[in-house]
Order: sequence, then C-alpha cells, then structure tokens
Amino acid sequence: MIKKKILVTGGHFTSALSIVEALDRNMFDVIWIGQKYTMLFDKNTSLEFNDITSRGIKFINLHAGKLYRYMSWKAVISLVLIPIGLIESFFILLKEKPSLVLTFGGYIGATTAISAKILGIKIYTHEQTLNIGLANKLIFYLADIIFLGWKETESEVPVSKRDNIIITGNPIRKEILEEKNNLVEFNNDKKTILISCGNQGAHRINEIIFNQLEQLTHEYNIIHLTGSNTIFNDYEYANKLIENNKFENYRVFKNLLSSDYSKALHQSDMLIGRSGANTVYELGALKKPSILIPLPFAQNNEQLKNAEILKSYGLAEIIEEKNMTDIILLNSIKKVLHKDVMIETSNSFKTNASEIVAEYISKNI
Repeated sequence: MIKKKILVTGGHFTSALSIVEALDRNMFDVIWIGQKYTMLFDKNTSLEFNDITSRGIKFINLHAGKLYRYMSWKAVISLVLIPIGLIESFFILLKEKPSLVLTFGGYIGATTAISAKILGIKIYTHEQTLNIGLANKLIFYLADIIFLGWKETESEVPVSKRDNIIITGNPIRKEILEEKNNLVEFNNDKKTILISCGNQGAHRINEIIFNQLEQLTHEYNIIHLTGSNTIFNDYEYANKLIENNKFENYRVFKNLLSSDYSKALHQSDMLIGRSGANTVYELGALKKPSILIPLPFAQNNEQLKNAEILKSYGLAEIIEEKNMTDIILLNSIKKVLHKDVMIETSNSFKTNASEIVAEYISKNI
C-alpha cells in the first residue's frame, strides 16, 4: 500500500505531536516543518526540533518571518524573512507533494498554508486558543476544515467557513494522561514542584527561583526547567548554584523531551509556569494545581485569559509578572499546596481530541 504524505506545521507543536502519534503510521508518512533553533540567531536547537527528530520524523527548517507590533532590528529581519519563507515553503511543498497540510497556527503555519492554497493542497487546521492571532485568522480563510479546542472560538471563524468547523477539544499526548513513572528520585517525602519556563526560558521566573532556592529546597523538591536561552544563560547559572551549595532536593534541566516532561508532570504535586493554551488544557485534564504567570506581552492578554479558566475551577493561582516578588511567589506556593477546593472539571477538558482528528483525516484525506 502506498502511504499518503501529511505535512505538519504550526506554532503548538505538542498538540501537533499528539495527533501525529494518533495517526496510523502504516497509512501515512509524516513530514514536519518548523524552527530548528530556539530564537533568531540563537545557537541552541529548539525543543521542537529535538523532540521531532528523536522520533525519526523528517524535519524541515523554515526561515519564515512574522509581523512585529513594534520596531526593532529583529522586526526588520523578520519582515525580510516573510517573502523568503513563502518561497521556501512553496518549493518544499512542490518537492514533497503532500496530500494534506495539517497546520497548528502561527506564522510558520500561515506561510505554509498560503503556499498550499496556491498549489491546491488540502489544508486542515487545529486552533487551541481562545483568542485568535492574525496568522491564525488568515489560516481560517484558507483552511478546508477547522478543528477547534473551544466552542467559544466559533465566533472568531469567518461566517463563510463555519460549516467547516469540528469541535474536538485540545489534543493531549497519551503519555501525559497515562504516565506512571517518575523522572528523578528524591530521598524524602517532601512535595515536588515542577517549574517550567518554556523552551526559550522565562528569566524573571528563573531569577526569583534562584533567589529563594535555599528556602524552596528546604521545604520542597524542585524540578526546574530553565529554558535554553543563551542571552541570560540561566541553566548554566543554576548549575553553578548546585556546585556551590550542593542542593540535594534540586534537579535542573534546560528542557525535556515530551516523554520526560510527562514523567516530571506526573511526579509533581504542582506546576509553576506560563499559561499557554496547551499547558492550561493539560493541567485541567489532569486536575494538576498550579501557579500561572502569564506571558506579559501575549497578544490580547491570551495567556491571562487561559489562566483565568483554571482559576475558575479552583486549580490555579495567577501572578502577573509585573506584580511578582519573592514573597508573593512563596506565599502562593503554600496557598496552592494546602488548599483542597476544586470544582469538577471532567466535562470541560476532553481527552480524545487527537483520536477525533486522526480518525477524520483517515476517512477524508
């Protein structure tokens, strides 16, 4: 049997990966378009690249640009990359000849979708967020089928495309739901906190954790994902702290592949981190308590609105970064770990979105 080829791309790579894993690989060949490096001019390969290539999936780096809302040297370079990315994606699609482009939003997803539309390639998209960015709105106009994580997002879809909507919930990796193993071992019965600062890192969060590391490790076990940004070198700084202080209850990583992240999340009693759509959905499905620190410059306060969903279920405390101090964070940790008020969430966070999308693709590609 000749396998059909699916080209996957877009901003929310964990959701995309979840659906790829649900596809019958005997029926489909998967190719991935994404960013090989963490940031523009950063030498570190991205978590996306590392995770996808570790699974034996072909990865193609795309030099796509996006529109910034402010002027800087990065904004100028990114503007130049927009036509370059379009040309690159066009020739990638010509060479690979996929039967379907499955996009998960963002400027790389939009760039690829434009080329697919020109070439007459079928386009499916999945939208995980409540607030739709400019690139994703463009993709809605181009897509043949629009999968949505939230029913509330329907109003963001163009009227002419609303017959093409399928509400699925957000994809969650099976390993997130089924993991039973711990990532690391601690020789005590303290509660464990997972601090996740994202692929690029969140320096302000890292900074406060470093300042309070002695007290935190006295009371808790800490698994700390600093991110791999080379501007602040937080991971290297964390290792110097370990060398100088021998913190026994502290484990630090730049980032984790999704299989190891699942173990860290399973092992933890709570999470401290940003409030991206996928993170919030996973925490809700697992009923995992958290302290969420929304990305301060997220478009339309998207991350704050995501965090408010979990807070409404009694699962999260929110600290806006501009208000965050060492004392506020420490007090919030105690509050989260010692409260037991939680509203039932089981009907709000569906866990079979990946299977719904994979089955639809199998029947309609």
